[in-house]
Amino acid sequence: MKHAGSKLDSNRLEVWLLLLIFTLLGAAIRMFPVTRSNFPVNDGGMFYVMAKDLQANRYAFPKYTSYNFSQIPYTYPPLPFYLAAGLEDLAEIDLFTILRFLPGIFSILMIPAFYGLSREALGSEFQALHATLAFAIVPPSYEWLIMGGGLTRAPASLFSLLALTQALRALKTRQRKPLAFTVVFAALTGYCHLEILWITLIFIAIAAWFLARDRWRLVCLAAIGLGTALLMSPSAILVLRYHGMQPFISAMQAGEFNWAGSFGKLLLSSLTEEFLFTPILVFAILAFGLSLQKREYLLPAWVLATVIFDPRSIERSVIVPLCMLAGVAIDEIVLPGLANLLKPRGASSGARGVDSDDIPYQGKLFPNLISAILIVYIVARTAIIGNLYLLGSTSTLDILQDNDRSAMQWAAENTLAESTFIVLTPHSIWEANERVEWFPVLAQRNSVGTVQGTEWLPANRFNEQQSIYQELLICALEDIACLNQVSQQEGIHFTHIYLSGTLVDGETGTPFPLPIEADLRTSPEYELIYERDGVLIFSKVLQ
Repeated sequence: MKHAGSKLDSNRLEVWLLLLIFTLLGAAIRMFPVTRSNFPVNDGGMFYVMAKDLQANRYAFPKYTSYNFSQIPYTYPPLPFYLAAGLEDLAEIDLFTILRFLPGIFSILMIPAFYGLSREALGSEFQALHATLAFAIVPPSYEWLIMGGGLTRAPASLFSLLALTQALRALKTRQRKPLAFTVVFAALTGYCHLEILWITLIFIAIAAWFLARDRWRLVCLAAIGLGTALLMSPSAILVLRYHGMQPFISAMQAGEFNWAGSFGKLLLSSLTEEFLFTPILVFAILAFGLSLQKREYLLPAWVLATVIFDPRSIERSVIVPLCMLAGVAIDEIVLPGLANLLKPRGASSGARGVDSDDIPYQGKLFPNLISAILIVYIVARTAIIGNLYLLGSTSTLDILQDNDRSAMQWAAENTLAESTFIVLTPHSIWEANERVEWFPVLAQRNSVGTVQGTEWLPANRFNEQQSIYQELLICALEDIACLNQVSQQEGIHFTHIYLSGTLVDGETGTPFPLPIEADLRTSPEYELIYERDGVLIFSKVLQ
């Protein structure tokens, strides 16, 4: 992608100033959802418990996590939990505060790390800066990372970018030092999140295929694979000694591989999650075609690899090559077109990306004021309108509210320890249902519909638990008869029902209660024992 007029090396201060501005812009976008409440964004309940499990076990590796009283093997990569638990003990920072802010900090650090990777992959300062600006503002680059559950995802994503940067450097320079750094960063990625390590190694293998055509490719791949496995072996050996291969087999089977759905997302969805106006996605598509035409296959291969090898998290993984492609398009298609369109009549037709002695904006990030205004408008619209839409239209960045926290605390203090709850809410996506995940933590009671952690359990428990969650959701929209039928079919035993959340009339926008509420209020089988600020708790009446 490198071409004449693409460097800003003559003014490194300008580069670092722009990178600082982009990082601050990305930081403002990332921290805005975090500062709306004094509680972690969306998820993270299970990770809170896993950090507490370490503290309770005096930092020895536990065999199981106590989350939801479900005997879930403690097989998650442990580094983030040691970090969070250690910060609470050593720095005396409340663990809720750590889960609230630490993922966002790692997500912010990803912006300069992404710049370093882009510069290495594209060989162009201009393209790397444009790509970094896109990465700083598009929701997939941070949406699932700033949540409480980003405690594992965010540092893994940061280490992944650093590993990829060093791998590209090692492949191109044939030096051992960046190869060693690749192994270290890859292992750190694996100690935080195995799925992100998986797609990182896939990206490295693809880069090796296109950038190193001799024995050095095999040397790099062997060194990275064996070195990463060696560094991760202490944790892996301990888990295997406790549980064998069963949790890993279960997790792999729960990977939700759906290539048809992933290709559908790639072709039909806005993978950049821009609202209505999708310039960054359009730029990426243009550069995808340009790269194929120029036989520069690395970035297109990375895009396709996410569909094949990481369909469960395609948006989070594919945003890296998509933003790089957007940077290429801005630099080689959009700005040259504007420069030619706006140049004075009779001027030479030289443009960036074309061999010419008359490049009208050589050494500049933008050819003229109008092009700069256009890019600023695109950035402002995506950063403000798109992100406000994200906050207002989806539940992924919702935060557990005070009324739910108070009700869960009441349940912890006023119900028997062996009580079992069904948590009924209007959320259709279990990954974004903050009430269902945090209930076992704050109420300290078992929640029969909680899915988190069951991917490590045997006997297809993960898929069964997802089915139970969806069936309970349907019952929340119906009546007690539905609930009784599901409990009999699934063998669910419960003592209480926790009801929270409302539906909204599509025409008037008026909120109204979940339909099952009226049936529960009048049923002789249930007693209303708590009602405050829209949260209700019902107890089964003993027959």
